[in-house]
Amino acid sequence: MACEVIEYLPKSKHKLFLLSLEDVSNEKVIISTPNYRYPQNEIRGNPYEKHISAWKDVDFKREGYKVKGLGIQIREKIFPARIPLIEKIFAKVVLFGKFTKFAELIVGIKDLR
Repeated sequence: MACEVIEYLPKSKHKLFLLSLEDVSNEKVIISTPNYRYPQNEIRGNPYEKHISAWKDVDFKREGYKVKGLGIQIREKIFPARIPLIEKIFAKVVLFGKFTKFAELIVGIKDLR
């Protein structure tokens, strides 16, 4: 399991990273990442906190992963203001499901058995 790690790596290293996870796993690889470009720079002078790449569900599907959405993301371009009722409705649909477009995170799952 690698939670919110891959966005710290350049896209050119993603195949090596995924293969490394698959090599050390017995049954499944589970990986999560923000579902959009989440700008993050150095934190407290640590350059390794900077997000270098952004990932989409198609990136994981291309490598043989099933993809689920986790949480909910309401972007201002979709809804001009935060509307709690709409967020609740979407949260029930998106909480952990197939609808990755509105998810806060995407989770890639690869069964190695």
